[in-house]
Amino acid sequence: MSELIDELRQHALMCANDIQNSDPDSDASRVAYARVKTFEGINCPKCWVCEQRTIELVIQAHSTNTDFYQCGKCGFSGVFPRVG
Repeated sequence: MSELIDELRQHALMCANDIQNSDPDSDASRVAYARVKTFEGINCPKCWVCEQRTIELVIQAHSTNTDFYQCGKCGFSGVFPRVG
């Protein structure tokens, strides 16, 4: 499962980078990077960083080696290696 969380954390970092690029000196940028450091669980990285909310990702579809996850709040989605 840590592999999935590491991938989600990378997406959270990309969200923080987007905030940094749009307003480099803002408090939002500092908060975003702080939240990336505390990311855990199978949560939406976009909601975690941008909205400061914990929204669990839901598996929408399966294949042999991957699962398709989606956030019910913001629509973030991704195909990630199957856990377990």
